[in-house]
Amino acid sequence: MPFANIGIRGQPSGRPLEWLSDLAGENPWWGDPGAIEADRHVAAWEKTRLRWIPPVIGALTLDRDAVYTLRGARQIGKTTAAKLLVRALLVGGVRPHNILFYTCNPEGDVRGLYGVVREYLKHRDRAKSERTFILLDEAPAVEKWQMAIKRLWDMGSLRNCTVIATGSHAADLVRSAGRLSGRRGRLNEDMDKAMRPLSFLEYVMLEDGALAKKSPRSWETGAAATASSPRSSQAGSRPRFGRCRWILTR
Repeated sequence: MPFANIGIRGQPSGRPLEWLSDLAGENPWWGDPGAIEADRHVAAWEKTRLRWIPPVIGALTLDRDAVYTLRGARQIGKTTAAKLLVRALLVGGVRPHNILFYTCNPEGDVRGLYGVVREYLKHRDRAKSERTFILLDEAPAVEKWQMAIKRLWDMGSLRNCTVIATGSHAADLVRSAGRLSGRRGRLNEDMDKAMRPLSFLEYVMLEDGALAKKSPRSWETGAAATASSPRSSQAGSRPRFGRCRWILTR
């Protein structure tokens, strides 16, 4: 059995509580929910002049068992988006110990990833009826990462769990997730999300929200679609430049 007697980074799992103590460093909200505000990604976002929340985050169904992927170019803000999601969950009343954020390391392996999530699920402080959120940052850094999720799903360990795996290598992420057929939840939506850069339309809305009130109906429709539609994260869904042309003459 390939996953028998394994632990973090493929080592024997004899001292799981010590491993969980190491994880606490990456999940400081376990000890203090307010610690998320001091997270370097959240703190940097707060200091930006235009604080933008990617619409794709709002397109996630967070109250169902699911395994999502979130792909995007490097340095586009996937980790920041994930940390903002953690903050939103905490503010929304989710127990701190029900949120795991784990940065996948190229030096690790699939057995180690399996060990991390397994030990976390075994020791988290929660009632079985409460939902748990598992965020795996740069999952493709671990070769065959999907096998760890597959094993946990088949064991029933991911019941009442929402998993979000991010990655910069779009093809690798989607191809790997494609091997999780039947193990990504029963949702009628695309489970592979794409995070796009801030569009011109979104920039204008952040720069001057009152501008929308002066705009023609086509502008308002495009703004609403970009801000709220799940399809806004997909290629070809942004309003065309023609919808913004009027603004360049103002």
